[in-house]
Amino acid sequence: MLRSGRWLAIIVTAGAKAWGACGTPATPVPAIAVPMTAQPATTGTPSESGSSTVSAPQVATVQPASAATPPAVSSGLLSPVSSSSSSSPTVTLTSTPTPSPTPAPTPTPTATPSPTPTPIPTPTPTPTATPTPVPTPTPLAACDMAVDKVMQPTGQPNVYTVVVVSNVGSGQCPAGTQAVDNPGSNITLSGPLTITQTGGTVSWNCVGFACTAQNPIPPGYVAQFSFTATVNQKPATNCVRVTVPQSADVNINNNYYCVTVQ
Repeated sequence: MLRSGRWLAIIVTAGAKAWGACGTPATPVPAIAVPMTAQPATTGTPSESGSSTVSAPQVATVQPASAATPPAVSSGLLSPVSSSSSSSPTVTLTSTPTPSPTPAPTPTPTATPSPTPTPIPTPTPTPTATPTPVPTPTPLAACDMAVDKVMQPTGQPNVYTVVVVSNVGSGQCPAGTQAVDNPGSNITLSGPLTITQTGGTVSWNCVGFACTAQNPIPPGYVAQFSFTATVNQKPATNCVRVTVPQSADVNINNNYYCVTVQ
């Protein structure tokens, strides 16, 4: 029994030294009583040579107790000390501030626009078409022969007769135009016949008191025919007429003229 206790003391002492070598703080730790069961020492069996065999001592199983268990002494032996090798870390709880909720903005009510009335389209007046003035067409070159007659008495029974033939148109009159003096029953025509021309020259062929143009008569042409007429009885009328072939004269109202001697 004493031998067993000696082994136990050595083991405890060795455990304490090993614990200190591992960096255990030098703070004295009270001994904790560990219950243990004492095992009887094994009796050595004597051998033939007179020596006995000693069995290895039984090592007590040490179970650490809670740190809150107060130290106790059992059978006068120190039990292994069970203690934390280092102090427990202090945990500091830091409270995370809860952010205040951001107030939601109050929506500004949108004003509903009043409906704009659809304007009634004003009917566009239909423009009255202005008639385009039609320009007066430029007249084509046209023949227009005119006659005039003057009788100047110089004494009874002889008088002078003057016949004026002219082209008042814008174009020439064709050859063959004829001027004829027609005396009444109370007038006798006699010569000589004289022709005076202005505005051009026309060849006239006269038979009695009927003269025919041998070539075209230009516009603006004037021919004056002079001869003697004898009035036998008054009143006496003398007329002259101009005739244009091919119906080329555009105005026949001025182709005939009469003079009366009172």
